Amino acid sequence: MRLDGRRAIVTGGGSGIGRAIALRFAEEGANVLVVGRRMAPLDQTASSNDRISACPCDITTTEGPGEVVRAAVDRFGGVDILVNNAGAFEPAPLAETSDEIFDRQLGLNARATYRMSQAVLPQLRQGTGPNIVNLGSILSLVGIPGNSAYGASKGAFVQITRCLAVELAREGVRVNCVCPGLVETEQTRALVEDKAFVKNNLSSYPLGRFGRTTDVADACLFLASDEAGWITGAVLPVDGGFTAR
Repeated sequence: MRLDGRRAIVTGGGSGIGRAIALRFAEEGANVLVVGRRMAPLDQTASSNDRISACPCDITTTEGPGEVVRAAVDRFGGVDILVNNAGAFEPAPLAETSDEIFDRQLGLNARATYRMSQAVLPQLRQGTGPNIVNLGSILSLVGIPGNSAYGASKGAFVQITRCLAVELAREGVRVNCVCPGLVETEQTRALVEDKAFVKNNLSSYPLGRFGRTTDVADACLFLASDEAGWITGAVLPVDGGFTAR
């Protein structure tokens, strides 16, 4: 198995892409701690595989990232992989983007990712095949109207990834970023079931479909595994060709 014996933290692991990543990692032999604010969806993920444990925590708080790492160490003895998946999506035109909306998106999408990486670093330095996988977005790479705050927060993922990849390479810690396009999840169900939305947007995806959570999970699995042992600082679009146009 590709992650046999590895110990992973997946933030936002209670649903959607995070759940798919946790399940895929566990199927490949990893022990996985899924993190989120709500216990019920975390329990649902954990009940799907006995290698998965739930850790309810708000990682936007000062204490949150450290609490998560301590929980992983208590349960698994250390951490080898961090997947920064948790995120907030609040689209709004510039004129309607309040400071609160901007701060919420930057706080969870960028600041919490950075602080989770800081908190886990001492464990990664002692880990096996240590690496961080950040979940960006196509909005890390292109501009879409009504998403300036979200785009700013996800754009930060790219530079965090590149800078940390160079900084931590000498310690053997790899850092990469996956940038999904529109993926069918609970949160996007209303969009992908809206015929008008599909008619107006599906043509932007050359492969002719929106993404599945497993598409993103498989990309994260590759980057977290030893198969990607000479890859760091990469920013990988998983978007059906959206950003290739």
